[in-house]
Amino acid sequence: MIRKILRHINWRSRLAVRRTCNRVGKLYWRRHRKSISAMIRVQNEGEFLAPSVRSIADLVEEIVIIDGLSTDNTPEIITGLNRDLGSKMQVYNYPTTCARVGEEYLALQQKDPKSPALYHNFYNWCLTKCTMPFVMKWDGDMLALPEFAEAIESFKMSSALQFDFGGINVAPDRLHVLSPSAVIEPRVFPKMFSKFEFKGDACETLGVWVVPEYTLVIAEPLYLHMKYCKAKPDAGYSHQYRDYWMSKIKVTGPMPDNAIQSLMNLPAIQAAH
Repeated sequence: MIRKILRHINWRSRLAVRRTCNRVGKLYWRRHRKSISAMIRVQNEGEFLAPSVRSIADLVEEIVIIDGLSTDNTPEIITGLNRDLGSKMQVYNYPTTCARVGEEYLALQQKDPKSPALYHNFYNWCLTKCTMPFVMKWDGDMLALPEFAEAIESFKMSSALQFDFGGINVAPDRLHVLSPSAVIEPRVFPKMFSKFEFKGDACETLGVWVVPEYTLVIAEPLYLHMKYCKAKPDAGYSHQYRDYWMSKIKVTGPMPDNAIQSLMNLPAIQAAH
């Protein structure tokens, strides 16, 4: 409803409505500890899913995993995690395989913007399964660094309504950092009014309604992105986009000591190293 109203008023009025909503939220959450659903959309994430989930399991109130027709060992890993985490974890199956990022995705967006095979529509479906007032968009190949625990606690106890942070793209040798970096973006946000959208060449982007003064931004990397350590890091890309994107990936320097130590402290990662 709020979003429909905003579409029909000028930008100054839209900003005023956003600020009013933000002030009301700030007043409420100043006196209440925030509860967070970790929303994890997966498809063939068996390589790093278990350590990814365990790295945040004690930091959120709910873990919602949505499997989009995985064909590897992801379902078995989800079963094991569900057994260990119990009622904290909710599991859903999404009955559609998403289009590959790049020309395939753009063609489908133009043909059928409401297609369930588009990632932003998939994410909006996932949002409906989260039951906590705040949602954290997490991936099955992200590993929280030790600094993340203090950062997420700071957010929970603050009056901020959104938490933006980034991470480190880990090189296949797990000793070096890749560029482009895992950019700072909205990762924790209110479930209410939030919606994922298609924008430009991005497969999905969060339609942000929280104004900057109510957003906590931490520039220090808070997670390790293990995407490029997978056997097939480009599996979700269309052919042309795959060539374009993978040509941009470069080694920029050594991994920070705390990041290397975090990797070596995880048994599943040790076994794969």
